[in-house]
Amino acid sequence: MKEFAAGLPEVEGFSNDPNEVINWLKHGNYKKERRETLAIENSEPPVIIWRAITKFYATFNEVSPQMQSWQTSMRERLIADGVKPKSL
Repeated sequence: MKEFAAGLPEVEGFSNDPNEVINWLKHGNYKKERRETLAIENSEPPVIIWRAITKFYATFNEVSPQMQSWQTSMRERLIADGVKPKSL
């Protein structure tokens, strides 16, 4: 997952660490600071979804057809956009 996130374009003021946004969503803390709101870069939700699917797979050793379809379409979109993380 970290390789996937590291392959995304860097945007000033945002992090490519998928755990930072996930921690904020779960706990309301961003970089150890309590925050009520947080701007989430458009590239972040696909990273979070991809991470959730990989965790699901690690637990159950399978994915649903919808998960597989989403991953396939996201992989194609990223490659078309010129992003080719090692994990793809």
